[in-house]
Amino acid sequence: MLDNAGGPQYADHVIRVLEQLCYIEEPIVRQKATESIKTILSKIRIIDFEQPLLEILTKLITNECTDPKKAAINLIPTVYLSVNQPI
Repeated sequence: MLDNAGGPQYADHVIRVLEQLCYIEEPIVRQKATESIKTILSKIRIIDFEQPLLEILTKLITNECTDPKKAAINLIPTVYLSVNQPI
């Protein structure tokens, strides 16, 4: 997926598109979006995208609806070990 977007340096752009799918009510859509984000995170240095990732997690967690919060819960363990700032 990253190769089609121009390489790992554009990971944040792809993740932001997938973030929008994390707001969808349909569970399978959210699940596939979070799985795709995790796949991307496994192929990049998370520390290089720390700020955008924390912004995305914050938006998902602070959303009024529970659906984005569920997506954030799935993403936090992947991001947590690699960031220097508190989540």
